[in-house]
Amino acid sequence: MNKKLITMKIRHKILVLSLSLVFIPLIIAGFLAFRVGVHALNQVIGRSLQKTATYIMDSMDRDLYERTAALRSWAGLAVMQDVLKGDPDGKIASYLSEISKNNAALYRDLFCVNAKGVVIASANKYRTGMNVSKEAWFQKGVMEGVPYIGPVHALDNAQENLIGIVQPIHNASDHSSVIGIVVSILEWESFSGAAKLINEGKEGELRDGYLSVVDDTGSVLFQFTSAGGAVRKSLPADTQSLQKVMLGGAGFLMESGKDGKTCLSGFAHSSGYKDGKKLDWSAILSVPRTTAFAPVYYLGKQLGVVGILCLILIPAIVIIFSKGITRPITHMVDILKDLAGGEGDLTRSIEVQTDDEIKELAD
Repeated sequence: MNKKLITMKIRHKILVLSLSLVFIPLIIAGFLAFRVGVHALNQVIGRSLQKTATYIMDSMDRDLYERTAALRSWAGLAVMQDVLKGDPDGKIASYLSEISKNNAALYRDLFCVNAKGVVIASANKYRTGMNVSKEAWFQKGVMEGVPYIGPVHALDNAQENLIGIVQPIHNASDHSSVIGIVVSILEWESFSGAAKLINEGKEGELRDGYLSVVDDTGSVLFQFTSAGGAVRKSLPADTQSLQKVMLGGAGFLMESGKDGKTCLSGFAHSSGYKDGKKLDWSAILSVPRTTAFAPVYYLGKQLGVVGILCLILIPAIVIIFSKGITRPITHMVDILKDLAGGEGDLTRSIEVQTDDEIKELAD
């Protein structure tokens, strides 16, 4: 290495030195900027995803609390006692239809079921007469006499997941006796927090990502993908964000999916609202690493462009300026070689077209 450096021409030495002085700091600065940028974006975007997931779950908890309270008040009305008679005058059906009409954006359906599992009144008349006695939510509401909040299948589409709120109707003369249930069916998109995120997803944090609402078994209750991707029925049990959120926590982390893509995920668990039931549900927001760190990758590309420009311009500049140094030196070397060979003129002056230290040496 030293021998090559010694035998290297001055012009080449200047070129190597110039490139070293430019590219070494540029590479170090680019590497540090990338590392700092990735860390900063990881913290900022991760906390933002966590905050949004928390907002969604808080919004769902609040909305479900309010709708459960409304359903509880309806179940306690005197008109609901007609469930024992099968709603002969249609008072329950009229009442439910009026509520559904005034709150069309909130409810997919409202109906009343007797203790045998037969729908005796509904905001949608075609449901009247259906037998739902085998549904899990009916068993909870009538057989166990407890309110139920959870996913239900649409009665007209077994592939569609909805949210059902079931409130038992107690006998006015014997409060321990359950004579039927009143049921409200909600669409996931009707929740303000999730709906807002879905509407803004393609422009905001969900761009190229997805929102999943899951239960504690990992089953996907609802999923929205901004890219229009397929809805997953469940998340792999080894999904890090799922494992974390099932413990009831909130946070964010970088994880790799089964598809090999690395995602930044923020998550939060239901914490309940006021004295409402705490749900075993969680929200997980995931954005691909390439999307989350797009600004850093853009910076890297810009540094690459700068590096290429330097690689083109610096050698050209060095060659131009180095000629001003090496040309007079080469001229002096030629004259000295002539003198050494006995052919030179000792009275001859060396002409150098510079006004620097090389000219002083020539004089």
